[in-house]
Amino acid sequence: MAKRMSTLEKQLQRANLERDIETARLEATQASHFRAQWEAIDPSKDHRRKQPAPARDTQERQLLYGRNRLKACEFARQMLRSAPIAAAIVENLVANIVGTGPKLQFMFDDNGAKADYQAYWNEWTRNCDRSGRFDWYDMCALVVAEKLTTGEILPWWDRVEAKIALFEAENIKKVADWEEQSTWNKEYTQFDGLKLDAMNRIVEFAVAQIGAETEVRFEDVTILDAADCQFSRLLTRYSDVRGNPPLLKIAPFLDDVRQLLLLELQSAKAAAAHAVAIKKKSGPPTGSGRVKGSATATSSSVGSYPQLEQIYGARMAYLGLDEELDILGNDRPSPNIASFTEFVTLLAGSAIGLPISHTLLKTSTSYSAARNEGNQAEITYQRWQQREERGFYSWSAEHAIQHGIDTGALSEYPNWKQALKWKHQRRMDIDPMKAARARQVDLDTYYSNLADWHDNWEARIEQREREKELIGDQNPVSNE
Repeated sequence: MAKRMSTLEKQLQRANLERDIETARLEATQASHFRAQWEAIDPSKDHRRKQPAPARDTQERQLLYGRNRLKACEFARQMLRSAPIAAAIVENLVANIVGTGPKLQFMFDDNGAKADYQAYWNEWTRNCDRSGRFDWYDMCALVVAEKLTTGEILPWWDRVEAKIALFEAENIKKVADWEEQSTWNKEYTQFDGLKLDAMNRIVEFAVAQIGAETEVRFEDVTILDAADCQFSRLLTRYSDVRGNPPLLKIAPFLDDVRQLLLLELQSAKAAAAHAVAIKKKSGPPTGSGRVKGSATATSSSVGSYPQLEQIYGARMAYLGLDEELDILGNDRPSPNIASFTEFVTLLAGSAIGLPISHTLLKTSTSYSAARNEGNQAEITYQRWQQREERGFYSWSAEHAIQHGIDTGALSEYPNWKQALKWKHQRRMDIDPMKAARARQVDLDTYYSNLADWHDNWEARIEQREREKELIGDQNPVSNE
């Protein structure tokens, strides 16, 4: 009986072991599919390209969820810290999208109201950060940079102080016991720190300090009303809830290039530090001993070891009769590394919508090429500017101006929200004379008109006529 029970136990143990192995195999298969669909979440140690996963309709919201989002954000931030190409892409986009800062114009007929609103706005932008560290234009740059890196940022309007606070993607936390609170309605659902209603609209945000944990208790979070927030995010699918970072698309490639460049530089340093090696002679020992040192030392005309020691500032070792110097070849860094890096950068920039000259800040020597590349990049910059105008820019301005009206600092101008207009930094022409002649030809041949270039073209003409009348025969650009 004991023997039969022992056999049964062995069979059960074997069955349990086989079940555990099968479970582990399935989990590993699912994990490999998952990582292959979004490689940057968990890059392999050797950073080799993974095999593509079978075609599956997996939503990005499931890929970037919980801890995976933390990993993705950290990986993207690591690229900004250590990969010059990634930092150059983000820096260039922020510089061209935000520039010196978007200028808010009030298209009022009443010049007195226009001056009052402009003065109030200018004063608020200098003291709009709840933490007191940034002005509004710095915050605009932070918003764009954060959306490029992590795909989203959460600006919050403090009704008491009439200022803005910025919460990053890592601040938004899933709440373990949110559904247990008295304010929770059965129609609500939680998705990764967001309270959603039945129509999938965001009702509240749960924010906490940045940390390694992805799920916290209700007592450890601050609940923000969605009415006071402007969840600025980049969505790639209609079903997405949280943002998808553009940098994550190219981060694995840029990380591979970063490691390749580091290895090339290290190999070049090693080759330079060990330019000469000592090796055993293949034949029988002949001749006299030589100095162990560099090729320059052995070819020196200095005839005595004491003189060599004075030159090098240290005692010299001696070659044995069966040793000789072997001058190592120095072919590092590889001459092909530049063209390969440029090719990868071309792919990375294209995924973001930039030609390589704008990705690397590399000036084209051809006027036509520079114009064509500028036109390609301009479309990307304008799309971002329009997105920010409809988002963070207008949200900030409307809250600030409304606060001024509510507190009596401003008199309410009729339909003032419709009279807000944003002006961005003007692009510098490659050749101003060529550009001016081209615009004039466009007007003369009716290829375009002033309304195509400026929404407020009538006001610009009136302004120009007033300037001519005031200037008269004087030269306004004279150095005298």
